[in-house]
Amino acid sequence: MNAEFDKAKQYYINGEFDKAIVVYQSAVKEKFQEALAYQGLAQCYFRANRIDDAYQACIKALDKDDTLTIPRLIIGKVFIQQSKLDDAESILKKALTINPAEVDTYLALSTVYSLRGCIQESISVLHSADRLDSRNWKIHYNLAVDLRTSNLHPEAIREFWVAFRLSPTQKTISSLLAAHISLYKVWYAVVATVLYIVGMILCSTASLPLIVISAGYCFLRSYLWYLDKNHKEFLLALFMGIYIIGSFFLYLLLTT
Repeated sequence: MNAEFDKAKQYYINGEFDKAIVVYQSAVKEKFQEALAYQGLAQCYFRANRIDDAYQACIKALDKDDTLTIPRLIIGKVFIQQSKLDDAESILKKALTINPAEVDTYLALSTVYSLRGCIQESISVLHSADRLDSRNWKIHYNLAVDLRTSNLHPEAIREFWVAFRLSPTQKTISSLLAAHISLYKVWYAVVATVLYIVGMILCSTASLPLIVISAGYCFLRSYLWYLDKNHKEFLLALFMGIYIIGSFFLYLLLTT
């Protein structure tokens, strides 16, 4: 049956949760390592977004073995989704007392503090996780988000850069660029404005590249803010881009 567990773990890694569930359910029926079987079920259910089933499987796993930490982690994540932050904090701290080396538990606990607005507590928890695993990109990414929330933009950029080096994805590169814009947005705005004004003064087809650069910057900035889910900045940058293009062509229309 241990070989079947190994197969189920591989199914889980490959995202084939239904196949893994079948294996774990078979283990439960045969009463083979029931605690680990329920834990495996909980993991698969949670990843498959079967939240209620995941919660019930966690309860059964803990009933068989109260020293397990992964079921507590999953319950904590369920509580976070349900906005039960006090309950989430309690069970995640309990998990850390049992296994203080579980990085994912620190990440979940930092999420609780971030949602509460307790950014310094979240940063402290993430630093603890970083001491355990400095090559986990999620730690550096979440730390960067908290630092940016605290208006510590240079520090946030450094952490976003580490996250990008460890995991070069669209999420990390867009956040890195957005962090640069947050820090230097005054200078970017000045450059865009100067290019726009110069283009309007020249007011000829030769100035069109300057207008395109100014508007292009605004549209790029709006896209990055969209990826970063900052709707206010997204709409502002989008409006600036449309305004630059629209006013330029309106000016040309009125003067020809």
